[in-house]
Amino acid sequence: MSESSPRVSVLIPLYNKEHWIARSISSVLQQSMQSFEIVVVDDGSSDGGAKIVEDIGDSRLRLFRQENAGVSAARNRALSLAKGEYVAFLDADDLWCPRHLERLVSLLDERKDFLFAAEKVEYTKGFTQREELHRLCERGRDGAFGRLEYIRRLYRNRFDIHLGSILFRKEPLLEHAVTFAEGVRLGEDINFILRCDRIAPAALVESTGMLYSLEDSESAMRRRDETTPVFPDYFASLRVDDFDDEELDMIRTFLGREYRKFFYANRGKRLDVDSYIRDNPFFSPSFIDKIVYRALLSLPSWLVELYRALK
Repeated sequence: MSESSPRVSVLIPLYNKEHWIARSISSVLQQSMQSFEIVVVDDGSSDGGAKIVEDIGDSRLRLFRQENAGVSAARNRALSLAKGEYVAFLDADDLWCPRHLERLVSLLDERKDFLFAAEKVEYTKGFTQREELHRLCERGRDGAFGRLEYIRRLYRNRFDIHLGSILFRKEPLLEHAVTFAEGVRLGEDINFILRCDRIAPAALVESTGMLYSLEDSESAMRRRDETTPVFPDYFASLRVDDFDDEELDMIRTFLGREYRKFFYANRGKRLDVDSYIRDNPFFSPSFIDKIVYRALLSLPSWLVELYRALK
């Protein structure tokens, strides 16, 4: 890496986020650690988001356009263009806290054994007052860190780590050809983190580094009106042999819970349960599980809540 290269490449996929992109980029420009570039890949947007990016006028900001190919393709292109030693992904409607890059770069500089490091994420529906932003960003123990056991966090239903709250070393990603699975329609971010987690240890800093916006009603997390609902393919390109027995037990518990959530979220729709659960090497539902999944598709909400309480 040359002396003029940025320490961090901030990679932002952009698709129809004109109402939020300026705010997200502003949170990068206001970082306490200023050795970065911002690579924005506009994935065929039909709104004015790309023009807003052009008008920001910071020399560290580069904008690229492509035909619509999906968020994974946009992230992969941004990764191929990155010049930094480290890479970080930020969605076009989310924000970073001011010391996010500073804390993670400092940790990874010191601990060469970690492939990536993460801070925690706060989920919020609005960012209207500076005081509220400051309060959310100051949560947690500044600087305290430990090993990030990502599978254990999934098992415990703790989604306080997000792709956008992580800083990665770039070279190991290139060496191991870790990119986003472009054929995966949902869950590609967790899949990417899981594949990185198989390469080398990761660290978790006990402070808040990212604010995840729930404002965009078109978010994939909240889209419930698809003609054909898609179950997240969290373990695409991963093998059962990549995990030990304890991890596999945790994965089965995690997937069982995710299937219950999925079928409940799609209640009232005519779905073929078997088509969603067959050929999954990480999870073999029992006969009782299948009955529960079919019930979740048809039972009223109050009965589902009773089931959860009894279980």
